[in-house]
Amino acid sequence: MRQDRPSPGTPQDWLARAKSDLALARLPLPSGAFYEDLCFHAQQAAEKALKAVYQYHGWTFRYTHDLEELVTGLEHKGLAVPPEVDEAIVLTAFAWESRYPGTSEPVREEEYRDAIHHADGNNVAWKCQACGHPILFVYQNGRTGSGPQSPTQCPGCRVSYYLEPPYFRPEPDQPTPPAPLMTIVQVGGSLP
Repeated sequence: MRQDRPSPGTPQDWLARAKSDLALARLPLPSGAFYEDLCFHAQQAAEKALKAVYQYHGWTFRYTHDLEELVTGLEHKGLAVPPEVDEAIVLTAFAWESRYPGTSEPVREEEYRDAIHHADGNNVAWKCQACGHPILFVYQNGRTGSGPQSPTQCPGCRVSYYLEPPYFRPEPDQPTPPAPLMTIVQVGGSLP
């Protein structure tokens, strides 16, 4: 069943929940706990980050844990999905299959670390300044759109962009200001 009404929450709300799930997934394995449960939070981080992209564009999505469905939906909307995001669909199995006894083999620490790797990075959606086509970045060192060495390219007009993180140092004994938005830099030019 397709979702035919907008989902509640802003893109920022969805990303905040994604970051929260990722923080939980990164916790050391508590005594008596299972890697499966930490991997579930890694899957949830990826799922909520993808849903934040839908929210950013005002697109509806079905309430699902299927990351492949969410990624395919973005592609059908014309969004170029970086390979790193596409690779994260392997996390779907952690949404339900590995959480219940007897449905799969126990998750090993190596598999858990791989799940964290796939869930890591913040997805950022933006519209190309040149043609208005939607673009998806993965903000993580060495990933698509994370810097001048690995820009993301607009599928509409082939203009390249990358994200430049904000850098600031608060004075000693001063509260840390809220993080400003990242700057989107056009390769070979500047944005208005």
